[in-house]
Amino acid sequence: MSSKPKFANSQPGLPLGVQGTADPRFSAATRAFGRLFARLRGGGALAVYLHGEPVVDIWAGTSDRAGTIAWDADTGAMPYSATKGIASTVIHRLADRGLLDYDAPVAEYWPEFAAQGKGAITVRTMLTHRAGLSSMAGVARNVDEILDHSLMEDRLAAAKPGPFLGIPAYHSLTYGWLLAGLARSITGKGMAELFRTEVANPLGVDGIYLGNPPAGAQTRAAGFSGSIDVLAHPITMRIAPWSTHVPGPIGSFLKTVYASRVESMLTGDEPTILTTQMPAANGIVTARGLGAIYSALANDGDTPHGRLLSASTTRELRKVQTRQLDRRCTCRCRGGSATTRSRQPTRRAHSGISASRAPAASPTQRPAWPWRSSTTGSPTRDSYHSIRRSSPGSPRSCSADSGQWPTTA
Repeated sequence: MSSKPKFANSQPGLPLGVQGTADPRFSAATRAFGRLFARLRGGGALAVYLHGEPVVDIWAGTSDRAGTIAWDADTGAMPYSATKGIASTVIHRLADRGLLDYDAPVAEYWPEFAAQGKGAITVRTMLTHRAGLSSMAGVARNVDEILDHSLMEDRLAAAKPGPFLGIPAYHSLTYGWLLAGLARSITGKGMAELFRTEVANPLGVDGIYLGNPPAGAQTRAAGFSGSIDVLAHPITMRIAPWSTHVPGPIGSFLKTVYASRVESMLTGDEPTILTTQMPAANGIVTARGLGAIYSALANDGDTPHGRLLSASTTRELRKVQTRQLDRRCTCRCRGGSATTRSRQPTRRAHSGISASRAPAASPTQRPAWPWRSSTTGSPTRDSYHSIRRSSPGSPRSCSADSGQWPTTA
């Protein structure tokens, strides 16, 4: 019989089982958050920043598959595609220092990228998912190659762009390796190191990593649980190789993520996806850490520890780059140069699968309430919107959360 986790005492006023601190003005949000974990397994955290200062930092539930380890303030989860927002922030930090120009060819900094007629593709084109390199075909044949991030960077540099060159087509996995190759050519450093030196350290937070945090780190990665277990089912394993042949938007999207046995990297007690550098998907972040990034973006690049980005660069990120239909997701996205644009032209965000959300409100918007998940289980739509509506109307606000969202056992 597994032992039950031991939970610390809650701050007075927080729901039963919810730990941390919260401004009383956000009591409706904390109650909605607590309801997610009242009866079902899983765990998570929610952080809200107002004018650059944390006003909510709470967590609940458990962080392992067996439900025996309590979630705490330093538990990190994998946010899937919300990792892209961190990787692009690295690129913007380099641009801020004059190390790259958004409208210069990528090959100016990464000469190998000029192969196969890619010499005219600009940094801006790459950042806005228009580089024509969204497909995994010809880039990775199997999961072992996917887990070799240096190989992926080299393959993309040598690849021929597909039919969507210059057209928005969501680069589900290749986006991260493209930015990593560009950043490595400029700095000589891999993206895992740049997550620390360009984002975590300037923000003064620990909870921002690419892949598993090293031994001894303050942040610890949560296990995967919930409906992600379906990936290990024999039926899933059998039909996965045929998934890219599904007609329509589903098959088109799956072409951006599938290679032989790719589903295996998300299964088991120690998922191999956490052993590599996949800057489009495998960040390990705490709610506090992710919230700090978007708090900076919501406050013109300013933070209590100094500037993450200049005000001019932050304003550049607010500009809509494209309103074209995305050919992989078949949705109309207002593509920005740092993050995915939402329907509100002054709100910046990046979402991922499993209802992963990490937006930042502009100075004229009320707080946005994002969800990030480390599993394919997700909070209910009603719970998400009840939390989003519960905040006091405030400018320069943002929030972030992480978790294994509760799913039925």
